[in-house]
Amino acid sequence: MPALLALVLAFSGCKSEPAKVPASKPVVAAGMAIVRGKVTFEGTPPARATLGDQICGVTKQPIKDESVLVSATGAMENVVVYLEDGPNVESKTEPALLDQQYCRYVPHVVAVRTGHTLKVKSSDPTLHNAHSDKGTNKPFNLSFADAGQTRDVTFAVPEVAIRVRCDVHQWMNAYVAVFDHPFFAVTGEDGQFELKGVPAGTYTLVAWHERYGQKKTPVTVGTDGTATAGFVFGK
Repeated sequence: MPALLALVLAFSGCKSEPAKVPASKPVVAAGMAIVRGKVTFEGTPPARATLGDQICGVTKQPIKDESVLVSATGAMENVVVYLEDGPNVESKTEPALLDQQYCRYVPHVVAVRTGHTLKVKSSDPTLHNAHSDKGTNKPFNLSFADAGQTRDVTFAVPEVAIRVRCDVHQWMNAYVAVFDHPFFAVTGEDGQFELKGVPAGTYTLVAWHERYGQKKTPVTVGTDGTATAGFVFGK
């Protein structure tokens, strides 16, 4: 453990430099259309395994696998839904948040736009590190020793999706999806998604899940109104 502690703390002064959004698609005006729908699971979802009877934090509750979360009604959580090669519409958003709570990443899946801030936080009074896998974007390894600490990260290019893990608590993992446009969402407990301000046109709508991969469907929107689409994962 001392060697691991030294390894993690070695990254405590490492800061992720702000990324510049590369010049690419021209900026277009936002539309007035909405794309919404629901992601469901067909069949019996896999049982949520207890991860080695790990217990962390004041809750004293076992840590359970979060890779497949399905409600009693079949709604599927933690699915990233987005427009493939979506239009480059200007947007202003609050920083996305990836927190470490009771030795879990919350949320398990988060999405952010290139050049915008992902705030990585620890709410635990224990040692953590947030270590991203190598991919298209520059990887990061950020250490946290006290509750309330935060680090800011930005991403230069789209990537679906980047796995983030903790080397101290090896059951901890999360996914970060990065887009160069604002037309993306992550489903919650109700499985719902909604993309607002979509310009008129025909697009490919994509749903991504960490275990079940991608599903795609075409969607066409007019100058206003709502287009509805849905996805089904499972058997």
